[in-house]
Amino acid sequence: IEAELVYALAQTNQLSELESFISSNKSSQLQSVGDSCFSEGLFEAARVIFHALGNWSRLVSCLVKLKNFSAAIEAARKSNHTTSWKEVCRACIENDPPEFRLAQLCGLNLINTAQELDELVHYYEVRGYVKELMSLLEAGLTTDTSIALSTTLAILYSKYNLEKLAPHLQLFKKKKLNIAKIIHVCVENKQWEEISYLHELDGDFDRAVRVIIEHPEVWKDSKFREVLVKVKSTDRIYDAIKFYLEFAPEHVVE
Repeated sequence: IEAELVYALAQTNQLSELESFISSNKSSQLQSVGDSCFSEGLFEAARVIFHALGNWSRLVSCLVKLKNFSAAIEAARKSNHTTSWKEVCRACIENDPPEFRLAQLCGLNLINTAQELDELVHYYEVRGYVKELMSLLEAGLTTDTSIALSTTLAILYSKYNLEKLAPHLQLFKKKKLNIAKIIHVCVENKQWEEISYLHELDGDFDRAVRVIIEHPEVWKDSKFREVLVKVKSTDRIYDAIKFYLEFAPEHVVE
């Protein structure tokens, strides 16, 4: 009888009466009634029921349907489940217009694991929201300096905002970057100066010099000499001499 009364109040949209009744009558079937309300599109009634039950995950879903994203974020905090954060984040992005600020609040709770980070990046990237994605990850770096996060941001800079890549690499260096992964993307984008620097960060000075020799358009004399003195391979030093004779003979005497 209690469950039927709750359902009747929900169907007639008597929300205040519903809230008052279930506050003092916690039927074992309340969850089932809430699920039925949700499936029938009675989201306000379902919201009242799930809030009374403390079922924060289901409450998140209700609030998303009602486009009450701020409240959904609060419920997601109480739920503290990845699925809840993901649900609110995607709903904010898919809203018209997108709620990027709120999506970022959700995204910051998803970037602490590599799998969720990859999914989040793909979700933003395929929709063309690259600027917003980079802003989200930059905000994340203030509290999370994991290799996965700093490497992902480096890759995005390589693809979409090259001028930010070098300062980023200089800041995080080898200990906080997957250099091989970044080099792979930079090669695809033919960013030879950055590739040379990445090899330098990795302590592979021979390769750093070789990249410049093979791509003289990015040669800078002072930087080249700085790396060259760290080279151990005699063959690479001879290659450098030949390079100077061909491309910058005026510097040979120096």
